Amino acid sequence: MAPINDFKLVTVIAVDDLGEGIPVAFMISNREDEVVLREFFAAIKCRLPSDVKFTASHVTTDDAPQYFHGWTSVFGPADKKLCTWHIDRAWRRTVRQHMLEHEQQVEVYHSE
Repeated sequence: MAPINDFKLVTVIAVDDLGEGIPVAFMISNREDEVVLREFFAAIKCRLPSDVKFTASHVTTDDAPQYFHGWTSVFGPADKKLCTWHIDRAWRRTVRQHMLEHEQQVEVYHSE
């Protein structure tokens, strides 16, 4: 049995009519590869009403490809969007790599 800290929590969040994120499914697993994610998404799909043809215009994930590939293999084509937290983290990392002085990092990070 895997130690408790080796488990991952994967959450599927849908956006409602008001633009609010609503958690609709959770998976706890010791793996988060494409095979496991495909099974998770297939389990969600089989619980949808049979008369519903669900499609997503886009899927927002981190930059790990297994989430997007797992999703599109079950639900079909969608545009991939990166979540803002991961974009911000990548931007901060890049600024730190290319700017040595902290003041420059702050200025470039906050520039438009």
